[in-house]
Amino acid sequence: MKQGPQIQVSLQAIDWLLEIIGLIAIFFLFFYTFSYYDSLPAEIPRHFGFNGQPDAYSSKIIIWTFPILGLLLYGFLRLINSFPHTFNYAKEITEENALEQYRLMTRVLRIINVLTALLFCSLLYNLVQVGLGYREELILSLDIVLYVVVVLGLSFYSFYRSKRL
Repeated sequence: MKQGPQIQVSLQAIDWLLEIIGLIAIFFLFFYTFSYYDSLPAEIPRHFGFNGQPDAYSSKIIIWTFPILGLLLYGFLRLINSFPHTFNYAKEITEENALEQYRLMTRVLRIINVLTALLFCSLLYNLVQVGLGYREELILSLDIVLYVVVVLGLSFYSFYRSKRL
């Protein structure tokens, strides 16, 4: 696999905003878990059927999965975003188009990273609500559908846009 030129891609205002939103989402995961952990019963749902009803339970310590996995995934995506010259692109990367191609792809990855962190926040919030008994079922279908639609839309947009740059 041929790598593109290694150039520094400076962050623009929208990139900084996305980074701040992502970090706030990761902070929320830890803060919310820490805030509600003691209030949760000893066992909470860990799996839900297609109807949203809990069908398996575990110790409440499993709730820490969300902030820990969220942080690891967020950190991993931020790390690989530092190496845009190693990504696969729809067209050949040259010195002339590298900056715009890299900027587009790092921004798309940054958006996906933020959306993933926000999805983890939604999952955690809903799980805590069910665990505390405020809800009887998990209602996430809209969250997941929106996530999939936006990520697929971003993928198609970035492919189309990168071919035009």
